[in-house]
Amino acid sequence: MARVAVDVVLLPEADMAEQAIALNQALVEKHGSDIVLDRAHCLPHVSLAMGCIQSDALQAIASDLQSAMRKNPVKKLHLRHLTHNHHGGAVVSSIELQVREDLQQLHVQVMRAMAPYSSYEVTEAMFTGERPIAPSALNWVQNFPQQSSGDRFQPHITLGYGPCAQAELPATFAPEALAVCHLGNHCTCRKVLHRLPCQ
Repeated sequence: MARVAVDVVLLPEADMAEQAIALNQALVEKHGSDIVLDRAHCLPHVSLAMGCIQSDALQAIASDLQSAMRKNPVKKLHLRHLTHNHHGGAVVSSIELQVREDLQQLHVQVMRAMAPYSSYEVTEAMFTGERPIAPSALNWVQNFPQQSSGDRFQPHITLGYGPCAQAELPATFAPEALAVCHLGNHCTCRKVLHRLPCQ
């Protein structure tokens, strides 16, 4: 079976997703961002774990993720601020979230659940959608355990390329689902492979 590059994510509730999409659309109009969010083919999300899995392992992974979510429920996500950072010479805007104990523990348990099934030897062929795949996307997957997990976990919703104008956002919002998504270019969530409702 083929290996696919995946992101295990929390999908925000509809109102928050729509606000992220609106902020992204402003970036696209102003800066021509390569990331164009929507509710079907490029989902706003909070990454918990990335890796490369065999597609036939999905059901086993989903069962382990459901157990992790049951043990570590996250009812609310708490905003920290809107920010833009420099990554590989580009400015990337994001909604940063607070690293609270429930979210941190869910991240740890998801990483643990994925470990028996994941590798980080990613290739372009493991992504879905347009080519070529940006080197930064390959680097995110290859280096996720070292750079983005454990104490380095920084939960956020990526909005796109370019500096984002400040906006009024809710202090908290609920996650709608935990999902395993097939990664596309720029580590976007292009296709939901499995979805577990949070409520």
